[in-house]
Amino acid sequence: MEAINPDRRGPLTTERGSTHKRIMPATLLAVLLAGLLPAPGTTARPARPAPRTRTISVPETLADTRPLPARRSTARLSFAATHIAFSWKGDEGTGIRYRVVGSEGAGPWRKAPESDDMHTEKQHVSTVIQVSRALSVRYRPVTPRDKNIREIKLDYLNTLDGPRTERTIPIVARAGADTPSIITRAEWGADESLKRTSGRCKRNFYPVQQLFVHHTAGKNNDGNPAATMRAIYWFHVVRQGWCDIGYNFVISWDGRVYEGRWARRYQPWEVHNSENLSGRAVAGAHVAGFNSGSVGISLMGNFQTAGLPEAMRSALVRLLAWEADRHNLPPRGTHIYRNPDTGTTRRLPYIAGHRDAGQTSCPGGNVYRKLSGIRRATARRIGVGKPATQTALRAEPARVDYGQQATVTGTLKDENGTPLSGRSVTIYRRPGRSRWQMVGSPVTGVDGSFSFTFVAERHSTLRAVFFDAPDAWGSQSPNVRVRVRHTVTLQATGGTPDAAGKVVYPMGTQSVPLQGSGAPVQPGATIKVQVNRIESDGTLTKLVLADATLASDGTFEYLFPVPGQTATTSYRAVARYPGDTRHVWGRSPPIDFIVTS
Repeated sequence: MEAINPDRRGPLTTERGSTHKRIMPATLLAVLLAGLLPAPGTTARPARPAPRTRTISVPETLADTRPLPARRSTARLSFAATHIAFSWKGDEGTGIRYRVVGSEGAGPWRKAPESDDMHTEKQHVSTVIQVSRALSVRYRPVTPRDKNIREIKLDYLNTLDGPRTERTIPIVARAGADTPSIITRAEWGADESLKRTSGRCKRNFYPVQQLFVHHTAGKNNDGNPAATMRAIYWFHVVRQGWCDIGYNFVISWDGRVYEGRWARRYQPWEVHNSENLSGRAVAGAHVAGFNSGSVGISLMGNFQTAGLPEAMRSALVRLLAWEADRHNLPPRGTHIYRNPDTGTTRRLPYIAGHRDAGQTSCPGGNVYRKLSGIRRATARRIGVGKPATQTALRAEPARVDYGQQATVTGTLKDENGTPLSGRSVTIYRRPGRSRWQMVGSPVTGVDGSFSFTFVAERHSTLRAVFFDAPDAWGSQSPNVRVRVRHTVTLQATGGTPDAAGKVVYPMGTQSVPLQGSGAPVQPGATIKVQVNRIESDGTLTKLVLADATLASDGTFEYLFPVPGQTATTSYRAVARYPGDTRHVWGRSPPIDFIVTS
């Protein structure tokens, strides 16, 4: 966790310690070339689509803060607490001993575990401590000889029993074989009104060059990790004043992976990977001076006192393998971490414990001593590895007439720019502001190219997604926009066409019928009709800009009153169909007509 300026960030450069070779077995390659396996992708790491939404009930987090005297006392709580935390100012070596009192009596005296990776020289904070609906807290300061303590505060929370709110949340895609299932912020009940994402809290994203392992130093074998996630979140944001929860991911005792810091809004087919569409990770607040370009993974528990359970270890290895392979980090290698913004450089293992980059016991001795084996297990899980991919998409053209065909084209390549052929790419389209729809699955050609054509009826946003496959990681293109024009026609009727195709009206004509059509049909829509006089030098003089109304059959008519004239006069008319939220304005081809003298 970060002590001073938790969200300090800077652009990073990456130095690879060794080449991470990715060689595809010949048998797998042959199968892929035969087109029998689905295809991969790059940065947002999509997984297969899922149903749209479900409803969950989330309790409001109840929170209060109680100033405490710097002497032994009892704090009576205004509601039963599920989590508590202490903070204080004092010399090194000071601390708090406490016991909680609930409906079934008082618990044992314990020393509040200090989060030594969150305190400054004089400001101390404990970890978030899970308690069993405490009604009061007895405490006494720990002050060794010649040590002083002051400004003690008790934060207490209830993340289980507050008023409940029904939330409709998206059901996110479930992960493939090599991608961890991640419980999203919506699923664990994050109150998104707490986080800040503007000003100094604006999210910054950097290429991933470092993985850090932490522990929360809280309760072991936590029976309700989602409730503890809500408590940690509150403590980081409200008590510590951070922008958001500090970690990118948190792993519970039973091996479930929780999304930490908010990165962006994800689409239903995406895994919440703490990255932007370019595969850069959001900078968190977990290692002071090393947040930019690093991913912080915290284990829920205190591993100074407990051993690492197998379910948690397996989940950690899988998560590390996923991160390391996608970002080409050799799990057993070392490198020079570089942060040009702060000038920080340090040689680190690609998979490091927090203590490798800070003055802290984190992630606890019982985890830190196992990191070498965890790195080996991560490397074994990756094996030969899978390449990342790049999916590109463009619209040609980006503006089309209503009802006409629009085409998007793209390419699929691996991280080295080699085209991937015979691969299925999924096209998603979002008409206007409606939901995304899966609309096609073109297959790439020998040059990695693909295309998709559709009938354009309203503005649409499209994205191409290449899903994770056994031989490569998934990717998706940036959005492309196809804008749709209203179509409108116009003609002059009742005259006689001449050899040049201009409609001629005899002397004495008092009005010229101008008729046309507009699409899409929106009865009652206004069509603007403009008539200009063509001067002898070819310039135009506007005579009239009139409104015509679109009928239910999509037609309109305007009767142009011919002004008095003494010589044969040429006119040019054009009709415009104004734009709306679904379409941009369209214009008819100009038409010329002549009234003789």
